[in-house]
Amino acid sequence: MFCKLRRLFISSVKSSVLPSILGGVKTFFTKNQTLEIVQLSNANLSNDFLRELCDGLHANVHLNKLDLRLSGNALEEFIHEYASRFANIPSLSALDVTGCGKLRDYIEIM
Repeated sequence: MFCKLRRLFISSVKSSVLPSILGGVKTFFTKNQTLEIVQLSNANLSNDFLRELCDGLHANVHLNKLDLRLSGNALEEFIHEYASRFANIPSLSALDVTGCGKLRDYIEIM
């Protein structure tokens, strides 16, 4: 059985992801076969969540074109550590990181 979710929108979350759901994040993003848009704007994303999101999307062989919107999140530390893996997500066709701090150097690398 697989998830048929095509669009996921989460914004303005005030707390970070609970440790109890880590692992499930990667599984969700690995197994979903129909995602087109993931918008996690101003969502106070933890580095653990971002790693699981990235690893899950990287391992997902079902997705073709993914529009990933991470605007308004603090991503500098995550991108510093994970830039090459993040840049090589096979299904990534669009990326929005507006308002995410000083990512210009990393985006040029990607």
